[in-house]
Amino acid sequence: MKKKLYDFSTSIAIIVLLAYFLVLFVLIYTICSSPHPGWFVISLTAFLTGTLIYIIIIYGLMAPTISSAGIKHRKKQIDHDNITWTIRYNPRYRYDEFIFRDRTIADAHMTRRERARAEIAIQYFPKYEPIILKFIGNNQEQKAGEHHEK
Repeated sequence: MKKKLYDFSTSIAIIVLLAYFLVLFVLIYTICSSPHPGWFVISLTAFLTGTLIYIIIIYGLMAPTISSAGIKHRKKQIDHDNITWTIRYNPRYRYDEFIFRDRTIADAHMTRRERARAEIAIQYFPKYEPIILKFIGNNQEQKAGEHHEK
């Protein structure tokens, strides 16, 4: 069994999608009701439609997937036996994140950017913690701040 871990809350997704559909509805109504719609309205409608499709593909279809075999996010994959995870505060976005690491990667010699590329980070939601414990188990790192900045 697989479970997708979305990087946004349901309420945020509903608000964003309603805003997109409302603006697209107004723009399409303007194009259909006007005898000569301007190029700006047509190009804005095409741009918003393209960005909506992009958002649905990136955040909906390509969301991190957790299963009994491990966790996968786009090209990154960590096997079940090698996963360690922790909860870390992200000061840039001002929220907590689940950080999944591969314990076979020796990251002591890596720079901060290389370490971040090897991790899978997902926004922390309390409802995901039982799912992670069910699929991965209690492989949580003991110390969250054991890595030194370079």
